[in-house]
Amino acid sequence: SPPTPPSPPVPEEPKPPVEPVKPVASVAVRKSVDKISLRVGETISWTISIQNLGAAPTKESIAVRDALPSGISNIKFSAQGANCSLQELVVTCAVPKGLAPFSTGASASILVQANVNSAGKLINSVVATGADIPPEANLPEWRVESEVKQAQITLKKTAQASQLNLGETIKWDI
Repeated sequence: SPPTPPSPPVPEEPKPPVEPVKPVASVAVRKSVDKISLRVGETISWTISIQNLGAAPTKESIAVRDALPSGISNIKFSAQGANCSLQELVVTCAVPKGLAPFSTGASASILVQANVNSAGKLINSVVATGADIPPEANLPEWRVESEVKQAQITLKKTAQASQLNLGETIKWDI
């Protein structure tokens, strides 16, 4: 029997053109506290950092709302790369659109400081919204907790003189 002729080549189906991946912004928000344990009367500081971990500048502004806990006073804040205001116990900030990728060294940060007036837990959370914040953002990192204890007072009483004569006045230092 004669050899079987080779099969004709099967034409390949045309492949759709590959579109290049467009760089996107991806914003990460982190909240930290300087003290997880402190006493009444001390100062506490919270820091919010906003970074663009993507490869393109942000397309829209990022709104940041920091609802501060009760039991604090003398609230002060400063911001770099954000415009902020304080009303009662709420710090509201806007990070303008165009936040460059973190690889360029760009970021925004907000520092909030306050005096602590009462014992108990201070729970502080921040909410950030914007089109460039991915839905899978790690929200537990946006909340911090501190334990405030009563101030410890030590009282010491000493006499100003070690010996007195009858009828002399004794003075005490407290």
